[in-house]
Amino acid sequence: IDDLANEDSPQIYTLVGRGALSAVKVLRNGLEVTEMAVSELPGNPNAVWTVKRNIDDKFDSHIVVSFVNATLVLSIGETVEEVTDSGFLGTTPTLGCALIGDDALLQVYPDGIRHIRADRRVNEWKAPGKRTIMKCALNRRQVAIALAGGELVYFELDV
Repeated sequence: IDDLANEDSPQIYTLVGRGALSAVKVLRNGLEVTEMAVSELPGNPNAVWTVKRNIDDKFDSHIVVSFVNATLVLSIGETVEEVTDSGFLGTTPTLGCALIGDDALLQVYPDGIRHIRADRRVNEWKAPGKRTIMKCALNRRQVAIALAGGELVYFELDV
């Protein structure tokens, strides 16, 4: 490990191969990283997502941070600030979240799914019985959840 190329960033030099097939490989950073904001969190997060508010947005507008028993939503702008009126349930962990459709957000949490529309109206689906959602996968049009007990439930956005 050294900065033999004078790039102000160390490179890793390795010898690979054997005999006539040997070579020197150089590993270096691909992109320079600039720290834009630092925010102290109230605990250790289980998961973190960034989401857009609208499909046409160039950049993500929110950071969603899930903890063991809570969810924190932060807005991304000139500063990073906590959002209290996002429509997300803050008193439960988030298993998954994403932009769904063109301008709605989806939060999957252990007891159900929240569909948060652009006008702040919320539709909610509750897991049947006393079962909980264990895992989820979602994209802009579909949601699949695995319930405790081995049942798989699939949802599709009507357009």
